[in-house]
Amino acid sequence: MVDFRFFFGYTLNMQNTLSPTILSGPPAVLGQGMQEAVHILANEPILVIDGSNRFRMDHLAKMARILHVPPHKVLKNVYLSRAFTCHQMTELICRRTYTALREKNSQHLILTGLLDTYYDENISFTEAKKLLERTIASLKRISKIAKLTIVQPQWHEISGPRTEFLNILNKEITHGPHPTLNQLAN
Repeated sequence: MVDFRFFFGYTLNMQNTLSPTILSGPPAVLGQGMQEAVHILANEPILVIDGSNRFRMDHLAKMARILHVPPHKVLKNVYLSRAFTCHQMTELICRRTYTALREKNSQHLILTGLLDTYYDENISFTEAKKLLERTIASLKRISKIAKLTIVQPQWHEISGPRTEFLNILNKEITHGPHPTLNQLAN
């Protein structure tokens, strides 16, 4: 299995890994991540949980046509759920995803805009962080049975203590920092 990480237009090819992946960067990273998913979706089911309400099935179908993959083969393998709050995201991941992966016979989970729900300023920082930690614990368990890809576009500037959420997620899920642009260029 080939794993890809995208950082500001650079691609890092990770050979034969089942480790979780975080794709982060400008909004275009969502399209890049979905492009890689098209090839898997042609043959296997994927669960997608969208926390930014920006995952679009019509874009996925268009991408499939561009890549010469029949769109109906791709779309029939997508199982999409959306979460609009961090409470919904935590509920979906902690209580429903593990079972859904088994029921749909899927070995892939893609999370788009996971952190967007935790960035909500209407939820206290302490509560959002606690919910994120519960979610991360469940994601670690899920990553033992499924390939986990988190696509986290930076739609807008995040300020205050919530800026640490991506670092927490990265440290806990991938067990280390993202490579720098200089490391990727070498």
